[in-house]
Amino acid sequence: MSGQEIMLHFVDKKLEQIDVEKTATVLYYLFDDKAGNGANRSSGDHVTMTFREGRIDKLKVTTGVEGQYYPEKMIRNRESEYNLTGFNRRQRPSRGK
Repeated sequence: MSGQEIMLHFVDKKLEQIDVEKTATVLYYLFDDKAGNGANRSSGDHVTMTFREGRIDKLKVTTGVEGQYYPEKMIRNRESEYNLTGFNRRQRPSRGK
């Protein structure tokens, strides 16, 4: 996630929600079961990500929404080319970790 303002909300010392304001952008990997299914890059004026039991539960992008889906066969072994500006992802996330 990136944006001009990022607010983290905690309840009982656990992350419950992240709000990103102004030029909010999020890149997230999609999975079917445990197999990769590609990535989605979305942007808008506001992004809200809520968590349940330590995992992402909901992701909502609002106002001026734009998005692009990249299929697994397009990004496999080329993930760094799709990173958000200023981010350097070295390893793809594993589902369930």
